Order: sequence, then C-alpha cells, then structure tokens
Amino acid sequence: MTAVPIPYRDGNGSRGAIPIAVAGDLNVESVQVSFGTTHTAPANLRLVLTSPRGTRSHLLLPFSVLVPTPGGFEGELLSSNAFLDESSQGTWKLEVVDVTQPTGDTTAQLQGWAIRILGR
Repeated sequence: MTAVPIPYRDGNGSRGAIPIAVAGDLNVESVQVSFGTTHTAPANLRLVLTSPRGTRSHLLLPFSVLVPTPGGFEGELLSSNAFLDESSQGTWKLEVVDVTQPTGDTTAQLQGWAIRILGR
C-alpha cells in the first residue's frame, strides 16, 4: 500500500482514503480494522469505513483519549457490526480526516490498514 496524506476536515474526500479489494464472498457479521498513521495527535482523527454496498461506519470518533507513540499511531482492531448481512465482496474504503484546523503541518499520512471480515 502507498501512504496517503491525511486531509483536514475541509478536504475534498479523495485524500486520506485507501481502498482494499476483497475477493471472498461472506455474509458479514463483524468487521475489524487495524491502521497505521504518522499523525502525532490521533485524538484529532475521524475514521470512517465504507463497504462495497455504500454503508458507512464511524470506527473512530475525534477527541478520543488516544495517545500517540513516537513517530505516529497504530490502531489495533477497531470493530463494527454496521455491515451485518452485507456481502464482503468488493472494494472497502477507509477514510481518515483530521477534524482540527490546519496548523501548517500537513505531513501526517495514513500508512496503511488491514481488514478482517468475520462472517459465514
């Protein structure tokens, strides 16, 4: 995966998102996501997962109590059951946005993410 810049809330929606194609066809029960970012204030981030069907689930709300590690932040298995009974097959997209005002430092990047789909 190629890292992408994380936009501020007024971004155009095309940056800060990386798609993942899923070939397997399961009936979704739950979805787990992990991600990595170089952002130094992860509490300012909003993460939204969109299914191939277009259902959106907010996995991480801004102003949480997340604490960065030196060099960024890695989220461990954020989970959602908003996609219950949808097909897993198709392109999933994770969007990451910084909801604060721009500070001039726009070097934060979404380095990558992984999805685990639980279903039948």
